[in-house]
Amino acid sequence: MPLCRIYRTLGERWAARGWLGQPEDFFFLVLPEIESTLAAGDPAAANLDLYRIVAERRKAYRQWFDVVAPEVLRADGTPLVAVYPVGADLVGADPRVGPENVLSGVAASAGTVRGTARLLANPREASRLQPGDILITRATDPGWTPAFSLISGLVLEVGGQLSHGAIVAREYGLPAVVNVPGATRRIRDGQTITVDGTAGRVSLEGD
Repeated sequence: MPLCRIYRTLGERWAARGWLGQPEDFFFLVLPEIESTLAAGDPAAANLDLYRIVAERRKAYRQWFDVVAPEVLRADGTPLVAVYPVGADLVGADPRVGPENVLSGVAASAGTVRGTARLLANPREASRLQPGDILITRATDPGWTPAFSLISGLVLEVGGQLSHGAIVAREYGLPAVVNVPGATRRIRDGQTITVDGTAGRVSLEGD
């Protein structure tokens, strides 16, 4: 029996016994806690308060779920933040600096296109694409490739000139800008935008 099915069965049994609030709570436990409970035959006998453990981890899960991880970390684990020299032209260098309706990233595929932004989380949502839409997502992989025949441009939150999305965009001749921090938060689904794949900028209309 697959391990996942075993865990689901245990979750259902433990919830039925009142050890957990619901079967899904089982997946907030770690292996030593599961093994201790199984060995003792009861969480109380293993000196474990599963309700409290799950509640604390669900709280942490909700807290961290919306936190955007930095693209680069230093050796000590702290985020690496770009530092610009004094007097540098910061307009467009970072989406938090300069015109609020312009986002900047890495120029990945040359050309300029104006169209409707379509925010998709994964390839399964590709049915929402209309011909000519500009695809906005975090990153692409080979599963996204069929969608490139429909879109007219591409904006990605992560990636470089050798990332999957950048390479395929160049193959299809689609303007593309990648490594645009906050693209999926700043750009609204259905918003009209202009993608300048030569300059590496995305202009938002009605923002």
